[in-house]
Amino acid sequence: MDDIEFAVHHKPGLTYSPLKTVELVNELRQFASLSINPLPKYQIFTNADDKVVVTAHIKKATSDGTEIRELVAFTSAVLIMIPGLPQGERELLHTGLTVISPELRRKGMLVQLFTRLIVHVYSSRPINSRLWITSLAEVPNSLAHIAAYFSEVFPSPSKTSPSTTDLLIARTISQQHRSKMLISPTAVLDEENFVFKGSNGTYGWPGEVFKKDVNDTQYWHRNRVFNDFYRELLTGEDLDLLESRAKL
Repeated sequence: MDDIEFAVHHKPGLTYSPLKTVELVNELRQFASLSINPLPKYQIFTNADDKVVVTAHIKKATSDGTEIRELVAFTSAVLIMIPGLPQGERELLHTGLTVISPELRRKGMLVQLFTRLIVHVYSSRPINSRLWITSLAEVPNSLAHIAAYFSEVFPSPSKTSPSTTDLLIARTISQQHRSKMLISPTAVLDEENFVFKGSNGTYGWPGEVFKKDVNDTQYWHRNRVFNDFYRELLTGEDLDLLESRAKL
């Protein structure tokens, strides 16, 4: 991927000029609209003050010989305060929106985006501190990727009971930050498994655009153990599973 340029945009709503912020968000909207319809009010498409975005552009020459930069992928994450976490670890990173051009999918782009995202956020933390990360999904593939590459993931085949910190994070999210993750206000949190039941149950709720069929094999992971574990937890209607984990 030597011909691709990556960039990290840290809280652009606070660090960029209003014009530059609008230009960035509009570019992301135009690109994402090719894959997601309608675009939900979610992640970088809402408030840009608490988001971290990693973009990937490729340089292309036009017919007249000029060079343009074309957006081919991005991931957007939101930083969320969890007051009960230790000092220096209270800003949790919630991953959530990744869009990749079809021709670059399953070619390592996801790893490239997430590596830059995690390194950027973790590098600003105190030495020896943890970076707590959450993800919310309803397909085995997304959840299995997190379990495979991060430590202390709950729920996962290697950690089947939540820690006190896991419960603190899940409860704080459920009580205070549902809108940032498109969790319906009527959804019920199963604290034993971290499954939100009825997460897209409210009619017209914007999270409906992300609904997937857990039995559709295109959303399965190649690791059978991870795949079967998450499929069992997601069996039912309108379920989303919240993962909590600590990096390093």
